[in-house]
Amino acid sequence: MTLFKGKKADSVQDKAPEPLFALDIGTSKIRLIAGHVSDNGDVEITYFSQIASSGMVNGSVSDLNKLSDKISTLIQQYKQETQSSFSECFIGIAGRHIQSQNEKGLTTVPTHIVTEADKENAIEQARSAKFSEYNHILHVIPQNYEIDDSTDITNPIGLSALRLGVGVHLIACNEDQENNLKAAFEKLDNKIHIEHVIYNGIAAADAVLSQEEKEIGVCLIDFGGGTVNVSVYDRGKLVLTFGMDQGGSSITRDIATRFSIPLRMAEYIKQKFGVAHPFLLDKDVANVKLAVKDNDDRIYVRRDDLSTVVGIALNNFFKIINDKINRYRQHSGSELSLGAGYVITGGVALTEGITTLAHNKVTGPDSSRAKVIIGFPKSLVGENSEKFRSPEMATAVGLLRFGHALKRDKINKNLVQKELRKNNGVFSKTVHWVKDWLSKEF
Repeated sequence: MTLFKGKKADSVQDKAPEPLFALDIGTSKIRLIAGHVSDNGDVEITYFSQIASSGMVNGSVSDLNKLSDKISTLIQQYKQETQSSFSECFIGIAGRHIQSQNEKGLTTVPTHIVTEADKENAIEQARSAKFSEYNHILHVIPQNYEIDDSTDITNPIGLSALRLGVGVHLIACNEDQENNLKAAFEKLDNKIHIEHVIYNGIAAADAVLSQEEKEIGVCLIDFGGGTVNVSVYDRGKLVLTFGMDQGGSSITRDIATRFSIPLRMAEYIKQKFGVAHPFLLDKDVANVKLAVKDNDDRIYVRRDDLSTVVGIALNNFFKIINDKINRYRQHSGSELSLGAGYVITGGVALTEGITTLAHNKVTGPDSSRAKVIIGFPKSLVGENSEKFRSPEMATAVGLLRFGHALKRDKINKNLVQKELRKNNGVFSKTVHWVKDWLSKEF
């Protein structure tokens, strides 16, 4: 879907800065999105297109040629519709191979006044933590800073200190999985540089969660076709992330297996008639039989039977998520509090009754029922913004927002490094001058 075409597109694009591009590569759909992101996080989408996915299973590349062909189709479609091209983009990654851990870094402050360089040194120290073999760190996300005996510092720059500590949340992925996604681009004729590979769960969280929700504690569940991606925040800090290699497509397969119908029909009745639990059906429709035509045969599926299959599958997902969060509480000794409850986004979030089911399945440490809501992309601006306020769009929008933040951080780091090199150069020249002066005088 092109949002600007023809002369209008040319005039708009002439005035506007270069947009950011992202590819949300899912098991069910592949989406190409472009737009502008302001420094306060507002997103204006200028282009969007999607096609059925191929070559992806549960977040992993299963056929490189098929995936590359699909990506090529989207890129060529963009070129034809906009009469322009792009050379850089962000891509998302997801799946069970995602790992995370919380680490600390510590550095001395030579000048006793914390600088950007001191901050980066502390983060680099935390980054040196080891993951499983063949895992690659995607994100190093600061949680809080510590200065001498003061903790929970949000911005240490300019403060007086002898030592600077930092707590970070590290997110890593399987290096082979990341390389396989990149290889799909390398097969294309037009070389596109991947600016960053972003974990889908953190992209979706960036799109739908407010800072207030993060502050009081929240669990974001990005429920896609082939993966489920979870991000947990406490007191504004990201403390836990993990992925699962099943999603909405596994529910479709359960339906197809239970009723012996083709996958395409199972997907159709799941989307049109699926409910998260049979108890959520009105009594007058619970026993209604859906006629599914398979070639010349008709197969009848009762509504309550269909909802039972959907409910069992969803219940298993929520149980696994709840168990992982409780294990984190036990192992970390953290008084993790999810005051804002659970926010579900992604395509499966559109399942009727999913919040009611989740409310009764996920619990807090005191065994109380948790608040559960559906998450929609926030901070969308522009005349077409309403078209993208859907849980299905959370990851795609989030890739743009989080990508913008990564790009801004990279620019800041480059400025810091440039300043360091400049200062080191001045220092070296000063030392050289002093040595030269001393040799002449003595």
